Amino acid sequence: AAAAHGRPSEAAHGGDADSGPPEAARPGGTVNSSSAVAAESHRVAQEFAEDMRTLQRRLGEELEGHRQEASLMAHALERLEVRLATWRSELSRSVVEVEGQQEQLREEFDNLRGRIGREVREQALLLLRRERSAVAELDEQLWKMDQRLGQRIDALAVESGTSAGAGTAKQRASA
Repeated sequence: AAAAHGRPSEAAHGGDADSGPPEAARPGGTVNSSSAVAAESHRVAQEFAEDMRTLQRRLGEELEGHRQEASLMAHALERLEVRLATWRSELSRSVVEVEGQQEQLREEFDNLRGRIGREVREQALLLLRRERSAVAELDEQLWKMDQRLGQRIDALAVESGTSAGAGTAKQRASA
C-alpha cells in the first residue's frame, strides 16, 4: 500500500517497521538516505495536501455560509428597498392629498369669511335701520309731546291771564 502511494516500502528501507531505523538512519547507510528524504518529503507533501483539502473544504463551507448569509441580506435589503419605495410613494400621495385638502380648506375659509362678512354687514344695516326708525319714532313722540306741552302752556297762560286779571281786580277792590 505504501508503494501505491508513492512511498517506498519498508522492505526498501531494509526491513519492517519493527526492525529498527531505516538504512539512512544507520551509521554508514548513506545510500538509502536520499530515498528516506524523498519518502519523508512525499509523506509531508501528502499531509500538506490533505491539510490543504481540509482547509479548502472548511473555507468552502464557510464561503457557502457567507454566500447564503449575503443572499439573505440581499433579499432583506431588496424587501426593505421595496418597502421604502412604497412608503415614499404613499408619503408623496399623502402630501398631495394634504396639500389639496389644505387648498380646499383655504377656499372654504375664504368663502365662509366672505359669507360671515356679508351677514355681519346685513345685520349691522338692519340694526342701523331699526335704530334710525326708533330714533325717528322717538323724535315724532317728542315733537307731539312738545306740541301738547306747548298747547297746555298756552292754555295755562290764557287761564292764568284771565285769573291773573280777576285776581288783580279783587286786590284792587279790597284795597
